[in-house]
Amino acid sequence: MNRSGESNAQERAYRTSSIINAETLRHDLARIVERVRKGEDFTVFHQSRPVFRIVPVPGAVKLGNIEDDPLYKAEAVGRSKDGLTAADHDRILYGESQAGFESLPVRRG
Repeated sequence: MNRSGESNAQERAYRTSSIINAETLRHDLARIVERVRKGEDFTVFHQSRPVFRIVPVPGAVKLGNIEDDPLYKAEAVGRSKDGLTAADHDRILYGESQAGFESLPVRRG
């Protein structure tokens, strides 16, 4: 244990994960979830102290970049019998937010 009561393993975990504060977690939860799904982990600080970690579930499928999916925004090969457009199908398959982490607005203030 170190002076703050943390084990050396805990201390190493803080250094290898991305550090965010509780406010960032609240405002950017969807983006953080996507990054965790891709394998990244986070240590969340509150009042300048580490409170908890967000880590991927062992064995969970890591998602790649959506633009690398060959079906994403593929050209139509026929007509849909349900009356939906290709964009409608993309929303159903990939969700409302198809933007990557980097393209989301940065909150300032």
